[in-house]
Parts: sequence; C-alpha cells; structure tokens
Amino acid sequence: MPDKIPWARLRIAVAALALGALFLAIPPATVLDAWRDARPGLLALGMAWMAAAAVASSAAFYATLRLRGIAPPLAEVVRTDIAGHFYTFTAPFGVVAGGAARVLRLQGPGRPMASLIGAILTNRLVNIWAAAALACLALVAVRPAIGATWPVWLLLLSGIAGLALAAWLAAHHRRIRLLVAGRFVPLLPLAPQRRRRIRRTLRRLGGAGGTTSLPLHLVPVALVVLRHLCSAAALAAFAAAFGLDLGFVASLWVRMALNVAMLVPLSPAGLGVREVGFVVLLTPFAVPESDALAIALCVLAYQIVVAAIGGLCELTDSLRAARPAR
Repeated sequence: MPDKIPWARLRIAVAALALGALFLAIPPATVLDAWRDARPGLLALGMAWMAAAAVASSAAFYATLRLRGIAPPLAEVVRTDIAGHFYTFTAPFGVVAGGAARVLRLQGPGRPMASLIGAILTNRLVNIWAAAALACLALVAVRPAIGATWPVWLLLLSGIAGLALAAWLAAHHRRIRLLVAGRFVPLLPLAPQRRRRIRRTLRRLGGAGGTTSLPLHLVPVALVVLRHLCSAAALAAFAAAFGLDLGFVASLWVRMALNVAMLVPLSPAGLGVREVGFVVLLTPFAVPESDALAIALCVLAYQIVVAAIGGLCELTDSLRAARPAR
C-alpha cells in the first residue's frame, strides 16, 4: 500500500545511516585487525552456543504448540522455525512476516489458525518477558559499570517485563481475555471496526484443546530462559575470542538489553541498530569499539547463515510442493 512505502524506506535509511556512522567512527582496518587476532576455537564455541539457543527456541515453540493442543513432529517445528527466521531477517516487517510464515507452514487439519496465532503470540510474549526479567537481574549485578542511569534502566525493563507478563496471562486465560476485550479494548483510540476485530481475536485466541496446567506452562518458559542464557554464553565466548574478559553476567545484561531494544522495528532485521547497540552497551565494560563491532558482526554472520538455511528450506519445500504427483 502506498502509505507504507515511506515507512519501509525510512527503516532502510536508518540501517544505512547507522552502519555508515559506525564505519566512519570505527575504521574498518581496526575491525579487520581484531578479526585477525581472534581465536578461532572460541569463535566456533560462540557459534555453537548460538546454535544451542536456536534449538532451545524451537523446543520452546514446540512446547507452546502442544499447550494449544497442536502436536506436529518436532522436526517439522524446527524446519518451520528456521524458515520463519528467513522471513524475519529479510522481509520489511520481519517479525510479522516470520510469524505469518510459521502459521501458513503449520496450518492444516486439526491445527486451527486461531490456535497457531495464539501459540506464536504467547511464545513471543514469553521471550519478551524473559529477556526483560533477566536483564533486570543482570543489571543489579553490573550497575557499577552502568553508572547513575541504572535505576532508569531498571524501571523501564521492569515495566516491559510486567506488561509482557500481563499480556501472556491474558493470552492464556479466558477470563482475563474477556476482561481486556470488554473493558480496555473499547478505550483504544481506534476505529470501531478495528476495535471489534481486536475483540474477536482476543475471544478466539484460546483455541480448542488447550491446557491450563501450570507445570506444563512452565516448560516453554524454562526453555525460553535457557535460550537466552545460551545466547549470553555465546556473547561471552565471542568476547573471549577477542581477548576480552567480559564475563557471563555482563554478557547477559548486554544481550538481554539489546533484545529488548530490538523490539522497536527501526530497521530491517535490526541491521545497523544491532551493531550500534553492541558498541554502546559494551563500552561501559572497557571493550574497545573495534572489538565490539567485530563481536556484533559475529552475531550478524550467524544470523545470515541461519536465514540462508531458512531460505533453502523454503525453496526445497516449494519445489517439492510444485512437483506433480506420480
């Protein structure tokens, strides 16, 4: 639609400006020097930790689907998650496109769209809550390095964690959904038609065959927390590869704070914003800017590889579907 074109161009411009400013401020030669001096074994360890985080993420999504009464094979969920990452990384509105791709790939008999959307929504909310909550815990430990602004960070992250938890409860419990639909949605400054659509969606999110057993709900939560811990371990390994003693707690703070900041879709796939975020968040821990940018490029390289694998999955599945049945 024409009104969306300027927004898409603006996000591309933000990515270009952010990357341009980075490479003007940090000479590429210093980043290349950091790469030359890096220890390959620790770089490989960081990539392995990121792969472990991706496996934990897929397992959490699988557990969330089972809570909704949907039980596809685990291999199908992993393949769907990787293909969804391709759209998340390449599409203009990546998170929405990635979620839509997951719904379309998983939809079928016994898998109602409302339940799939509910699973994706609740999985996303758990990820946001876990990132904000872990960031709060890590912030308490690293507050001397952050300085006088740490209470502001703590207040902001606590608010985000509280909102995500409230939304997660609303998505899981019918009474809370009906309360939100009846009392709060009418107060939104939206057209009546959109408010009615939101209310219908809230009423249908639960789907059929779901479960409200608390221990079962804790399984995807634990897997999401494991995912975030693995991503923090990956950052610590990357830092060690460049000769930096960042430590796990500081790595957890940087990774979780960046995850929360990336919720604002300022650029396609967070390109540029992610790299600036790494440099800004690592600076208080005496990490040279060139090393911080080199670490950010390690994370970007991993995501490009996963997106390429996801694109290959989409291509092979499309070719298989287009092949005439014999």
